[in-house]
Amino acid sequence: AGTKNRSCNQRQVAQAMAGLANGKFVPRAHLIKQVQNASNQVVESFAPPPLTTLDIKEEDLAVIHGGMIDCVNAGNGTGRWGSCSYATVAGKTGTAEWSQGRYLAWFAGFVPSKNPRFAFAVVYEGYRGQGLSGGRNAGPLARRFLNSVYGDRDSMYWAEGRPLSANKDEEAEDDSNEDKPAASSRSRKSNR
Repeated sequence: AGTKNRSCNQRQVAQAMAGLANGKFVPRAHLIKQVQNASNQVVESFAPPPLTTLDIKEEDLAVIHGGMIDCVNAGNGTGRWGSCSYATVAGKTGTAEWSQGRYLAWFAGFVPSKNPRFAFAVVYEGYRGQGLSGGRNAGPLARRFLNSVYGDRDSMYWAEGRPLSANKDEEAEDDSNEDKPAASSRSRKSNR
């Protein structure tokens, strides 16, 4: 993606989204979050070191988050094709020319919108005259990925970091996280 003489890659955009999600710093990219023993107990954890600190007022950050949530979840938002069945996505769409006659559509953001756990940037490469749109071209790619991640009940943890309960009735009664899907909306069809 780029604007005139400025350019960035997908990792940098995802890092920026992580910064907007936490509101305090842009994290430095790293590969290891934690080390666990054979009993799945965390032996050592690694917080992402800051790359750049952010100086954004809380009220300004709330406006940015609200706009990103509306981009995906308001009826006619440009990012509506990137919504996820299992969590509220906050996102931003765009297009860019990255080479003579070569164009990109992108969709970037974080999920869930409250207590974010993942930042992402999806890029779709197109061509001149294709009529690219970040929402229409890159958004559905993000939706498929996010639905597969959040739909995998065996490996996914909720936003507050606790494992899913084996008891569906217990999950339905605990509505402390509004980004957590209702128990009735958790089933999904498998094409495997």
